[in-house]
Amino acid sequence: GYYSRGIAFLLILSPISAALVWNKKILAITILILCFGSIILGPNKTAILSSILSLPIFFGMVFFRKLAISLMVFLTVAFALFTPIFLGNTSPELWIEKESRYLDIIKDHEALNKELNTEFIIRSLNFQITRTSYMLLHRDVIWNYTRNKIFDKPLTGYGVFSSREFGKNNFIKNYNDDLYPVIPLHPHNNVMQIWLELGILGALLFAFLNFRIWYFINKIPVRFKYHSALLASSLMMVFLIGQSSYGLW
Repeated sequence: GYYSRGIAFLLILSPISAALVWNKKILAITILILCFGSIILGPNKTAILSSILSLPIFFGMVFFRKLAISLMVFLTVAFALFTPIFLGNTSPELWIEKESRYLDIIKDHEALNKELNTEFIIRSLNFQITRTSYMLLHRDVIWNYTRNKIFDKPLTGYGVFSSREFGKNNFIKNYNDDLYPVIPLHPHNNVMQIWLELGILGALLFAFLNFRIWYFINKIPVRFKYHSALLASSLMMVFLIGQSSYGLW
């Protein structure tokens, strides 16, 4: 809801806010601690994961600037161009099978002896990994349908805002026979949405945009390395959140 969106907005703005007052380091660090603390304690798991994954980018920019920028250019451009090939491997039929398997694992965990020992810790960690996979399962079904549509019309796509049209009359069933739109408003992945709506031309433009942004960050003088690292962290958060949660437009 709006609360989760607010947390995501806070996540993106916090490194930029810290960069603006970096000459007052205590204030900048205080802003980061308070913002990240609010995010970690909040319900938005995408924001939590994005904040954790942005940390290597920050330290990479501080200590290995050129390597970090080269790596991010490669990863973001490659992701923009090749995502439809490797994302979306769960068909609606496979969804039911996987969901049934995951629900059985959840039941086994609930019946597990809660005595704190090595076995309990290991099985609990495995359960958390399984639960995360389960949470992403519906997303992967959406991406599977999106990918199939992309391959049907890869050059030009179906037009801006066309994503929401697919879910109006097309539905899929889960393990409990509940009906879900094949695409609920948007694919919950910016790159997949660009491919679906704008085709390869849109994907190339998005890849070029990412390249230009990282090129701009690379041009920031080295004496402002903490500023550029914070800016890169914010950019990485925007990219990560865009690949799992919100629509592009």
